[in-house]
Amino acid sequence: MSLVPDYLSPIETSGTEKTPPNPARTKMAFARVGYSLVEAIADLIDNSVDAKAGTVLVRFLYDKKGVQRIFIADDGKGMSEDVLSQAMQFGSTLPHRAKDLGQYGIGLKAASFSQCSTFSVVSNDGREISGRRWTNASFERDWLCEKLAESGCRQLLLAPWSGLKLNQKGTIVVWDDLTGLKSGQSTPEETVNRALGELSIHLGLVFHRFLSGEALKILLDVQFVGKRESPSSQEVKPLDPFSYAKSGAIGYPKKFEVELGEDIRVDLNAHIWPPRSNEPAYRLGGGKVASRQGFYFYRNDRLIQAGGWNGYRDDDAEPHLSLARIAVDLPQNIDVSIQKDKVETLPRGFIDAVRQAAVGSIRFPDYIKKAQEVYRTRGRATDGSDFPLVPGRGLSKPLREAARKFAAPGESRVRTIDFRWANLDAGTVFEIDRPRRRIVLNELYRKSILAGKRRSENDAQIFKTMLFLLVRDYFDFQAMTKARLEYLEGCNQLLLRSLNE
Repeated sequence: MSLVPDYLSPIETSGTEKTPPNPARTKMAFARVGYSLVEAIADLIDNSVDAKAGTVLVRFLYDKKGVQRIFIADDGKGMSEDVLSQAMQFGSTLPHRAKDLGQYGIGLKAASFSQCSTFSVVSNDGREISGRRWTNASFERDWLCEKLAESGCRQLLLAPWSGLKLNQKGTIVVWDDLTGLKSGQSTPEETVNRALGELSIHLGLVFHRFLSGEALKILLDVQFVGKRESPSSQEVKPLDPFSYAKSGAIGYPKKFEVELGEDIRVDLNAHIWPPRSNEPAYRLGGGKVASRQGFYFYRNDRLIQAGGWNGYRDDDAEPHLSLARIAVDLPQNIDVSIQKDKVETLPRGFIDAVRQAAVGSIRFPDYIKKAQEVYRTRGRATDGSDFPLVPGRGLSKPLREAARKFAAPGESRVRTIDFRWANLDAGTVFEIDRPRRRIVLNELYRKSILAGKRRSENDAQIFKTMLFLLVRDYFDFQAMTKARLEYLEGCNQLLLRSLNE
């Protein structure tokens, strides 16, 4: 089946509804126009998340001349005709829950008109199908929002949408007469591929908390005019800006608490990335990585701002602070001004409170200094306390050398963890001695562990090597929490059982 009748035939109109403008709200809406393509699409996906969509599809339709249409389709709960009519009115505000992502009532219109001259919304709430369309000409005709014929809307919903069953429930936003996506000197294919790459990064970052679980799936695909639907689509992967394997500094991340009055508390989760990282989650699409330092503000798990100091520092991209990132979840009762992908204004006193925030004896400015130090020393503490850990006495020299190549390749300076046999409690197979950097094994079980082999300083090499790999990170933890102690106890009990089998 060709896509031409579904996608390129005009959607019929059966009448109009007058939408009286509210000058103040209309001015506010168009003041926000200036979105990039990725910001505008992210704004529409906010609405999809609020509609409890499990999957969102962003589709580009193009021909040899360029991109002709963009669709944002979701399988959310859809809208009734009355709700859709209200949603398309300028100056109207739909009721929102506290945890909704779209709370300003103008995102749909402003985001759409920043990218196109004509946009339509077709929705199915499971009971009725409805459609509305705005065009630049609509404003000239006394603010008339077109009402679309149900037959055309139904035809669009029945088209193939990468597995989305929009004939049951869902919503499609259609952008025509595109103004925000120009090919310039590029071919249409190059334009589309560039847009897909930017979208994959931006949406993966903004919605990474949703995408990392099963709450949301975002698909991107491309269709050429007149061809069948492509059998495959690209799934957006989460891009978590804090997903390093190991912290760049011992004891981090730290949670700093900021008190703003009696009822408002904001947690600052201060992270230090490991230096010299090439991880996509660190580079976040490339470019100047230093511009990604600073605050990462979240509202209802949606990332609003990815980097920047919001007045805490004058320089938002000083290279020596490239490793510093702070996750900030904004509570419901905090008063902030949000514009597109940035927190414009924070509550009065917020920055001063950040400067005074502390975790024990460590103040927030100390965290800043630590992040700079890690960057300058390439992650090496000046006292050597974070040199890589490798096995020491208790293993043969060849095995120690092999372990060093594995655990600390190319490193000239390391810390060693030695092994020692000693008399321990009968319920314990091993203990870790953090101050002396030792793994202590229970002499009581030495014979069973050796399984008939001769005792020596370097005996039980397999057992010792596995213990080193199992517990080496525990020597660098800032605190032995209850959970960590319970884990070590569980390891002991499992080993004890295996020795008694």
